[in-house]
Amino acid sequence: MCSETRPNAKPETVGWHCKRPYQKMENLIKIGNNFYDLESKHFSLKIGNSFKEVEHLFSLRHFTRLLSANFSDSDLNDEGLFILSDFLEIYNLNLQNTQITNEGTEYLKRLKNLKYLRLKENPQLTNECISNLIEIKSLQDLQIHETSVTEEGLRKVAILKNLRDITLDVREGNYSFGGLMKLSIEIPNCNILAKGDG
Repeated sequence: MCSETRPNAKPETVGWHCKRPYQKMENLIKIGNNFYDLESKHFSLKIGNSFKEVEHLFSLRHFTRLLSANFSDSDLNDEGLFILSDFLEIYNLNLQNTQITNEGTEYLKRLKNLKYLRLKENPQLTNECISNLIEIKSLQDLQIHETSVTEEGLRKVAILKNLRDITLDVREGNYSFGGLMKLSIEIPNCNILAKGDG
């Protein structure tokens, strides 16, 4: 994604991909003031752009090589998750601070190659979403800090034997030391990063 397309412009990197000078214009799509490469394997929605502006592009599967996507701090909702669930090769998905719901996480079950899932800053997500997340057997990194998932829900992720990292935040009694220790024994190859206020 770059902000300039002049032939002599230097390539500018924003997010996860870079447009080279002289890149063919038919491979680019302009959204707001930014250009996106339709052949990119990695998509990052620029802050300030709305998912509504790109929804039709994803529904028509223009991003045919997509392997990772970043919709952090955007208005992506459950309808957007439904569309993204068609991209079966995605292995990395950043949904930090979006408008998805517990019900919408059901669409993530279709992503059989998903390894890295960032759900940070989605307080609307509760223990109810865990039943969907544990269906993603490929998950290796799950980031659920600043959600409303508690120890009760976290206990269920022990069945995900491929998990290598879990990030959560400890506050207002949502997790206990004993509970986290028990989970670390049940999935010994998983690092549990517990963030606190101090």
